[in-house]
Amino acid sequence: MIAIVAAMGLLLSIIALKKPFSLNSSAQVSNSGSTNAGISKASGISYGTGRLSYESEGNRLSVKLEDRLLAYIAAAATIAGGVLHLMMIGPLLKPANFPMQLLLYTDILFIVAGLAQIFWALPMIKGWGLRWYYVGILGTAALSISLIFTRLPNEITSSALVDTNPMALLTEISQFLYIGATTIIARRAYLRQKEKMRSVRLDRGN
Repeated sequence: MIAIVAAMGLLLSIIALKKPFSLNSSAQVSNSGSTNAGISKASGISYGTGRLSYESEGNRLSVKLEDRLLAYIAAAATIAGGVLHLMMIGPLLKPANFPMQLLLYTDILFIVAGLAQIFWALPMIKGWGLRWYYVGILGTAALSISLIFTRLPNEITSSALVDTNPMALLTEISQFLYIGATTIIARRAYLRQKEKMRSVRLDRGN
């Protein structure tokens, strides 16, 4: 089951990377409006620009709304992952065949990871930038991979851990949801930054 969730999370991230997204759609609409205006002057044909302006503003509002929604989804997902890690401190919610000699080490890991994940809601809501997004994605991916690793035969736990409660599954779901949402946010931020740098270069060239 955890492997299926991991595959779904990976698929979501790939779709996010491949999904086309235009950050300068409003600029394109404005440019097309200017072009139409120029054509109308040359040909004597009158085009209305009110609808183009309305659509441009609507596109900008739609992008902002999507960005805020994704940010809140990522924030909620990372908080959920952090809370679940903190809930797994101690022997009560550990897998049935968990080696108790590793309890101290796993509890320290869960405390650090849980608090970090809860804190990471702040960069998502505040929009602190690409560095924070990349670190969040990589850190969460490392936690997810380590959880999957312990559910397979390995040298650390000797045998594959057997879950008797849904904690591990819920943790993986929340973490892959965070990775998917933050991947989309990071890609949009990167394209927006790239477009801004291109505009600056064009302005300097002119």
